[in-house]
Amino acid sequence: LMSERGRLPVPFSLEVAIQLANGLKELHDRDLVHRDLTPSNVVITISRTGQRGVKLVDFGTVSIRSDKPDRRRPGHDQEHPVGTPAYMSPEQARLDVVDGLADQFALAVLLYEMISGGRPFAADELKAQSVLDFLRGDEPIPATPFEAGPVSLQTCVHRALSRDKSERYSSMSE
Repeated sequence: LMSERGRLPVPFSLEVAIQLANGLKELHDRDLVHRDLTPSNVVITISRTGQRGVKLVDFGTVSIRSDKPDRRRPGHDQEHPVGTPAYMSPEQARLDVVDGLADQFALAVLLYEMISGGRPFAADELKAQSVLDFLRGDEPIPATPFEAGPVSLQTCVHRALSRDKSERYSSMSE
């Protein structure tokens, strides 16, 4: 499905992102947070009639939404956040309160990657600690424009990638 340059067509990327957002909304409506939205946790199916479906898998990291920071929640590692650093929100990396807005950030990273062929910030899987350090810092998430798609799509993705979760959309529905 990937093109030679590692990008997916914008209409297909949006179809995948919308289906993921709808699935995450259902999860959030049940006060659950996925915490590890990554390409390997997304399965795309094609029915015999050619209709595509997007499935979110690997619910091993799902937790009940809480107003307590992760570093203070029973059952959570007090030093290492749950999830994959390359798709993790800043609040998740800092072990702060994690809610559906963390999944929104991960979805924005995923959509950015589908459309541009790269990630919005340097995230080498072999250097997880460097990614966590970046996410825990104050440096803005780079707003590098991607070539494909309308400006409104770029604006949407960059808002969801805000380091400050209060600047993101209030929910998956929005």
